[in-house]
Amino acid sequence: ALLLVNTQDPFRADADARVTLQAPGKQAAAYLRGHRLPVGPDADGAYHFTLTSGDGVFITMEDK
Repeated sequence: ALLLVNTQDPFRADADARVTLQAPGKQAAAYLRGHRLPVGPDADGAYHFTLTSGDGVFITMEDK
């Protein structure tokens, strides 16, 4: 499991952070603000998340 947090200055115009996670052969579950998000990999097996300033996402990974 991992926890990703965007700590950018919220007053910057470009404070959003786009995160790409490569995890071939894994199934991810993501939780943002206490809610489970429906996530699936793209065609290359990557997961993508956009976090606004101060947001965090908790991600668990399991073998498919």
